Amino acid sequence: MMHTFPFGFMFWWFVFIPLGIMGMLALRRIFSHLDDKDRRGYRRGRYEKSRHLSRRRNREIDSGRLESGVYRLAGKLGGIITVSDLVVHMGIGADQAEELMNNMTDGYRIRMEVGNNGIITYEFPELMENGPWKGLDPRPPD
Repeated sequence: MMHTFPFGFMFWWFVFIPLGIMGMLALRRIFSHLDDKDRRGYRRGRYEKSRHLSRRRNREIDSGRLESGVYRLAGKLGGIITVSDLVVHMGIGADQAEELMNNMTDGYRIRMEVGNNGIITYEFPELMENGPWKGLDPRPPD
């Protein structure tokens, strides 16, 4: 006597085998980024892209914080700072501080000057105490 409750024996093969295959494909897609990194033509998966974008966004936010910290420090120190000032006051490495200042130097807002003693200083004309805008009213004219 054949066991036919409910729908017979073969019916369950048509239910569980496709579900098992779909589950394996889903797991393969989720974990495929683990072994794809060494292959040529690597394309990031959906999850990898979002992590990459969030890392890039965090780097941009960090660089923005560093730049605003540099401006605050320059304002406190009278508009002239050195790489050593950044290292001491901001807690970053000397190489990172030098790279940051080289990237920020534009010749207008931030100028790099080499003194007679060979010390490189970065001048912020807008923040210097004896700048040409001192004593001017910051409000626009009516």
